[in-house]
Order: sequence, then C-alpha cells, then structure tokens
Amino acid sequence: MLGRNKKEGAKAPSPLPVNRTAYKLEKNIKMPVLRKALGREPIYPFSIMKVGHSFFVDLETWKKRNTRKSKDKSYARRIDRLQGSLIQSARTYSIRNKQGKWKFTSRQQSTPVVGVRIWRIE
Repeated sequence: MLGRNKKEGAKAPSPLPVNRTAYKLEKNIKMPVLRKALGREPIYPFSIMKVGHSFFVDLETWKKRNTRKSKDKSYARRIDRLQGSLIQSARTYSIRNKQGKWKFTSRQQSTPVVGVRIWRIE
C-alpha cells in the first residue's frame, strides 16, 4: 500500500531476511543423469524400410488391436479404415522423422488373407 495512504506515513515493506526459508541452499551438487524416455515400441516398421520394401497388415489382427464400441458392420468400411489408418501413420512418420521426404502407397488385398499392403516408394 505504498503511496496510497500518505497521511499516515506508509512505509515500504521490509525485505525478507536472507535464507529465512525451510529449505537449505546448496552448491556443487551434481545432477543425476536421466535415462532417455523410451516411449512405446513402434507398431509398424517404417524406420527400417528402404525404397521398394513393403509390409502387410491383415484385417483380423488390426481389428483385435483397434477395438471400438461402435463396430463397423460392412467389410468395405473396415478395410477402408485400415487403409486410411496405415497411410496416415506412414505420413506422420515421414513428416516427424524424415521432413516429409519419404513417400508411401498402399493397396487393399483380399487373397489369400484380407488386409492392406503398404510400400515405400521414395
């Protein structure tokens, strides 16, 4: 309230005394080395792919890992969701790790197992 109550002669608040806390200050203590955050393991092998390499994800395995409350009833919708999920994962990997330089493409396959194959093309 400095300056508001000039009639009563308000004084500036006094500074707190040095080291009047519950914590003791210490010098020259080495910081422990932290382990690098590992995160989760990659699901798809984008990092080891070379141009021309591909991998296949079957629909049944993908459905088990990506369960939803609202089940897709049509086969076409399920396979489209799988393909969209894979290509989006590939784009995200490329943008985050390769500055968008890697390109991928995907195709649906129905024989002998239903699923999607994804290729690295650049």
